[in-house]
Amino acid sequence: MRLFWMAWSLAVLLVLAAIGLSAWVFAASENWSDLTRIVSRSACGVGLLLAFVGAFRLAVLATASLRFVLAQNLAALIVMELDELRQNAEENAIALARDSMAHSKGRVRDEWPVGTLPIPRFFGERNEIRKLLGPATQETLEQLLASLENYNQIVHAVKGQETNENAVVLLWQGIWAVESKLKQAAREVAPFCLAN
Repeated sequence: MRLFWMAWSLAVLLVLAAIGLSAWVFAASENWSDLTRIVSRSACGVGLLLAFVGAFRLAVLATASLRFVLAQNLAALIVMELDELRQNAEENAIALARDSMAHSKGRVRDEWPVGTLPIPRFFGERNEIRKLLGPATQETLEQLLASLENYNQIVHAVKGQETNENAVVLLWQGIWAVESKLKQAAREVAPFCLAN
């Protein structure tokens, strides 16, 4: 963020200095000879044009550095939400393992111990993800969303079933797919979190 403010400040100072110097030369050159006045004012015009081009380039640099900072911040937010989702998925997997062990020992299942997994909030920022982190990252996160929605549909489908062993297999497959996509998404987002 420091580079952003430094570049913009330098761009503004460059434009102000060029305008001030040009105004001084134009005012001071009123009493100069015609040739000197023309040369000095022409040089000021060229200098002013170069100052505006330099300021524009500095502004572009500032904007690029701001985009980098925004990408880092978005990636950090995504990583936090992915970590929270990973913890929820692990809790569901542990609960499912305990339930499977208890059920295999003959205990009757009152209800399934696993619940749906929350959809992270960053999925509402798809355009920003595509712009700041790229289409490959967005596609990886979309695959994670699809696996989450699939898992949640499985959980809703098995609610109320007590003894269907196929449901256990489906839940394990669903949770495994979510965890696999979580790891892939974390690997995809991690490079954006590195400090510059």
